[in-house]
Amino acid sequence: MEKQLILLRHAEAVEKLAGETDQSRSLSRKGLNDAHHVGILLNKLELNIDCIYTSPAERAQTTAQYISGPLAIDTSLIFEDDSLYLAPMGVLLKFVNEMPNEYNTVIIVGHNPNLSYFTEYITNHSVTLDTAAFARIRFAFDNWHMVTQGSGELLEVVNI
Repeated sequence: MEKQLILLRHAEAVEKLAGETDQSRSLSRKGLNDAHHVGILLNKLELNIDCIYTSPAERAQTTAQYISGPLAIDTSLIFEDDSLYLAPMGVLLKFVNEMPNEYNTVIIVGHNPNLSYFTEYITNHSVTLDTAAFARIRFAFDNWHMVTQGSGELLEVVNI
């Protein structure tokens, strides 16, 4: 059995307003449309997504919700994790290594530049993830604990 990981950068957010926290920034109208479009693109891949993990930032949560519709993923399978907010590479690696092995195909919705750096680390391919872009990575093993530097095969990068 293999594992697949989709690393998805949140869709375009509105600019931070005075007095607003970075975490509370919402998606722009373009971001809402792009997130829905990403869900449609992912659905066409017929991947059987087991769950979605998301940063607690509003823009990431909304992206996760908007992609879940076209994927027909119940919102109970969207898990918010505080460690994913602006997570550095080491935190992302630890997070992936500790994901339940019952999940074979997982989406993580997070932030740049760290998602791009993490993609490069686990695939040995330099990528830049624009807003609402994703990298799809395959691992030729069935244990998330085995994910390490260069262990993944970059199948595609899709920038909307």
